[in-house]
Amino acid sequence: MAAYESEQEQIEAIVKWWKENGTAVVAGFLIGLGLLIAWRWWQIHTTQQAQLASVTYDQVLYALEKGEPEKARQAVQMLLSKHSNSPYAVLAVLNLARQDLKQGDIEASHARLEWIIEQNHSIPELTHIARLRKAKLFLAQHKIAEAKKLLANVNTQADFVAAYAELKGDIAVAEKQIEVARQAYTQALASEDLAPKYRDWLQMKLDDLGTSPVDKIENQTPLSALATPNTGETETQLTVPTETVATPNTTQVNELTIPVAPMPISPSQSSSLPSEKVITEDVTTETPPTP
Repeated sequence: MAAYESEQEQIEAIVKWWKENGTAVVAGFLIGLGLLIAWRWWQIHTTQQAQLASVTYDQVLYALEKGEPEKARQAVQMLLSKHSNSPYAVLAVLNLARQDLKQGDIEASHARLEWIIEQNHSIPELTHIARLRKAKLFLAQHKIAEAKKLLANVNTQADFVAAYAELKGDIAVAEKQIEVARQAYTQALASEDLAPKYRDWLQMKLDDLGTSPVDKIENQTPLSALATPNTGETETQLTVPTETVATPNTTQVNELTIPVAPMPISPSQSSSLPSEKVITEDVTTETPPTP
């Protein structure tokens, strides 16, 4: 009887607890199940939207390839209206900015690149590409101040160090600041993992600047090899007879003097050397006897 009462008490306790907490348990279960279903739906929806954005982006590329910029612009507008946060939208705008530039509409290209920069996309590489292209447009328009302002205070990723350094070098060349350009190109060449063709391109730009003043001094012939205020200089002359004319009563020698290149000597030797060395050869013709 005691055991029965104990079991009965347990059942009553369970029933009481369920009455007090059953609603919360069911609600929690339903909420958890709803969240799981919603998360799964969101994943499927995101995947579907990415696929749709990819298809639309392919339409943009196809239209540009076929030379149909208007269709490309329509496809871009569709991307911006439905998938503006997608990286495909940014890539499509980049391609459209290039198309605007081909058609000579620089301001439209500027506007599209500015939109990408302002988006500050979750993929920072796209923002860096847009910023570099916009700065190059400013440089092509000779708007040096705008280009420098756009590149100021940029947190550069390792993959873009060379590109930013190269562009700063180009700006320095436009400003005729050769040494600044040389430092920028050298910094770009110091980056690792550069493609061989890109490295050759940077090296060509650096070589086109010519030799720096420091390198010119280092490559010059040492001053000690030339006559200086601290070294004596002696000029040696070599005299060679050119013609001998003889008469019965006279003998004449004509001489040609040829300077020889100066040779460096020390001050102590300069006083002991003659200023001129002449080599002569006398030709004597005997007078024939009187018959």
